[in-house]
Amino acid sequence: GIAGGSLRMILIFLSSRLGHYADAEILHDVRVKLVQRLGVLPIGWFKATGSGAVKKAMTTDLEDMHQLIAHALGEIIGASVAIIMGIGYLMLVDWRMTLVTVGVLLAWGLVFKVAMRSMSLHLARLNAAEARISAASVEYADGIAIVKTFGAGGRVLERFAEAVREHMDAFRVWVDETRYSSA
Repeated sequence: GIAGGSLRMILIFLSSRLGHYADAEILHDVRVKLVQRLGVLPIGWFKATGSGAVKKAMTTDLEDMHQLIAHALGEIIGASVAIIMGIGYLMLVDWRMTLVTVGVLLAWGLVFKVAMRSMSLHLARLNAAEARISAASVEYADGIAIVKTFGAGGRVLERFAEAVREHMDAFRVWVDETRYSSA
């Protein structure tokens, strides 16, 4: 009832607050260590690596960590508690329906495992393509004055378009693979 809903909201608030405090502290430490490490690298490393990869490491990757640190644990716990409480209640109401429900959950878990069997391969391809998009974007932004002066924008835009196509192709392959195994 109202007491249970209120308790849930209070626990969600406290969990979120704690997660965001942890996130702020952890990501601050990571950023400080990244900057310290980047500060001692030779200039040639930046030329070889590209500013897009550095930008991705300093922004996109850390933003992705925010979701994991600040939100995921609380959401996983909340979902798990809801499932456990629901199954417990269902067990009190009708044990046969409980068996059906647990069976469906186990079947879903198996289908999900099959559908995501090659997730690491696909994520690696998507991350590499995303890094190329980021590098092409930074290259274009850094060279905009040269592009305006000498009209070399077509080549830079072609590199960006090719990086976007690679990302789309990698995503399409993954979707096509999981579409049939999870249908």
